[in-house]
Amino acid sequence: MGVSYEGAIGRGWQFAKSMERLFLLFIIYLASALIVLLPIVSIYRNITLGALFTLNFAVSLLGFVAAIVIAGLLMLFSTLMFTHNYANQKSLRKSASFAKAKYLRFLGATIIVTVISVLVTFPFSIADSLAQSALAKILLSSVNFIISIILSLIFFFVQQEIAVGGSRIGRALGNSYAIFKRNWLQVLITLIVSGLLGLLIILISAIPLILMVVATIPSISTGQFVPAMLANIPLFILSGLILIFGATLSTLFSTGIRTDVYMQLKKRKK
Repeated sequence: MGVSYEGAIGRGWQFAKSMERLFLLFIIYLASALIVLLPIVSIYRNITLGALFTLNFAVSLLGFVAAIVIAGLLMLFSTLMFTHNYANQKSLRKSASFAKAKYLRFLGATIIVTVISVLVTFPFSIADSLAQSALAKILLSSVNFIISIILSLIFFFVQQEIAVGGSRIGRALGNSYAIFKRNWLQVLITLIVSGLLGLLIILISAIPLILMVVATIPSISTGQFVPAMLANIPLFILSGLILIFGATLSTLFSTGIRTDVYMQLKKRKK
């Protein structure tokens, strides 16, 4: 019995269009965006060109890095929570409690996957930067890209292993690799399908913001780019909210597809 991608897409869409889930994840994404944007605004308003290498600038930059980390941790929590929620179809409160209990495990697995990916691809990135010929650069970049894709496929179901199966870190990594080894084609198709559909939603929702930026670009030549942006702040905020909503819908949809296929593959194994 093969994987029903049509069924996974349909069930994933039903999961994604839930108003309760959309609202909660939208708030989380909005909070994450504000956490990152506020330090940027602070740096722009308070740091002048002559103060780039002062202690004040260093503190502001450190605050920006801390904001990115906090936003990333918050989004990791939401990833674990909604993956669990798809598999169990219980209340979001129960999924939040589960995510709270398994969060450090998921964070540890994410760090390990990131470290492995960096260690494996880093030598090729260095070699690419040092390569002299265009052919060598193309070959090294291609190899690096292929390795990155393979690693993504190997660790594709780590979050589902923890959120659905409750696996510990080592078991989650091992089981994800085992699923890839047995079903590499299905995993690849799932990556492509969920990625393309999620990307399509984001691109559509980004259209208003792109149009706003394009309309403001001519003001760069006159030195009025920032004033032009400030004059259209309400429209920029609205287009930004539309993009965040698109990212919310995209995340829920792709998470639903991936988790559904994961559950099908685990059921088929049994």
